[in-house]
Amino acid sequence: GALHTLFAQIVSHPEETKFRRIRRDHVKFQQDIGRHEGGREVLIAAGFRCGAIDEVPCYLSSEPSIEKDMDGWSDWFNLLKA
Repeated sequence: GALHTLFAQIVSHPEETKFRRIRRDHVKFQQDIGRHEGGREVLIAAGFRCGAIDEVPCYLSSEPSIEKDMDGWSDWFNLLKA
């Protein structure tokens, strides 16, 4: 489903920030994930937070610095793969 695709893209391309920024008002997101409370809860559990980019409400996931916090990065990456 949509959540699997989202996390697969993040795991395949962890350096790509575009996969870690989800517009909450995007039609496709609302159809597939956003309209389901469980879908939103999965994003939060996976480390996404509510935020905004250019005043557009988004779910954002920040990748920990691999140079400064290898353990934190490994934990973050493993959580995405789970």
